[in-house]
Amino acid sequence: DLEQRNGRIIRQGNVLFEDDPENFSVEIDYYATKQTYDARMWQTIEYKAAAIEQFRKGDLLQRVIDDVQSEAATAAEMKAAASGNPLILYQVQIASELRKLEALASQHQRTQHRLKDRLKYLQGGAQRYAEAKTIHDANVRLRDANTRHVMEKGEKRIQLVLEVDGRHLDGESNKKEIQQRFLMQIQGLKATNLGEELPVGKYRGFDITVMQRNSTTPQFQFSLKGAVGSAMYPENLRYVYGDTFSLNGFFQRVDNILDKGLQQRIESAKQHLEEENKEIITVETNLAKPFGQQQALELARENHAGVMAELKRMQDDKGYESTWSPRTLEVMTPTPKPDMPPGGCGMAYSSPTMMM
Repeated sequence: DLEQRNGRIIRQGNVLFEDDPENFSVEIDYYATKQTYDARMWQTIEYKAAAIEQFRKGDLLQRVIDDVQSEAATAAEMKAAASGNPLILYQVQIASELRKLEALASQHQRTQHRLKDRLKYLQGGAQRYAEAKTIHDANVRLRDANTRHVMEKGEKRIQLVLEVDGRHLDGESNKKEIQQRFLMQIQGLKATNLGEELPVGKYRGFDITVMQRNSTTPQFQFSLKGAVGSAMYPENLRYVYGDTFSLNGFFQRVDNILDKGLQQRIESAKQHLEEENKEIITVETNLAKPFGQQQALELARENHAGVMAELKRMQDDKGYESTWSPRTLEVMTPTPKPDMPPGGCGMAYSSPTMMM
């Protein structure tokens, strides 16, 4: 009902706005009568609006909507105003502020936990690099011990020799057989499950395998298995079914990976370690930071406990008149408007301002 009513004022095609866009404004007033069923009606609207706005806002960090411009906040304050008890208004406002600060405090705490986990991971960077260096050195030794060279036109080049089932197939004299070996294993992928690898052969000490890839476009991926259980799945050894497969081009890519790629990988690991070491300083600095609004949170808790105690005392003692007010809070209370309804029992209400 509130959305529909306001929508008749705030809408496209308003001729008054079109006549004077710069000076056009709209005032929306809410009316209620003290100590009547109006308080219960506004409470119902508050509950419904809060649930709707929580879904609409989609904020995962907060479970309570306390936007002062929202219908839920307006409904809560109107409920308090219609009750005729200013302490209820205090309670609504303080509870809203308290929920907001507690949500921020919880977020800060979660961030601190994430930073602790991140710091623990970062502190293991040196060990991860040492392990990567061990694998790198072992792969270099494996590569160098199994690389054959031939002289061609006065220059030394790497000889293409593929080991299959204990046989060494030379790229010059056995090129057709090597080609058939690759095509046979690629065709054999059709009978395998995703991720299942078929052996192709051994080249320069590294096992070459091929497997199907899970992709929208049917693909197959070659991998290189080296020392210490290491495995590489280079992007440039990924093919789409139907592509032209060049044997010379494939081994040229493998040579680049084994000669330049291995060095690039360890250099990248070293650079990553340096970046992680720099990040450790940043993480440690942020871990040392306390919650910036802790004082405001403690004050909100104190004020909320105070107002709840006053409300309880008023409930127990019908003659008790409270003079309590929030500590260090400046509150603007509801004031009567000149255009109030006839009868003198209504009150116009605008949202109060609360400041720490």
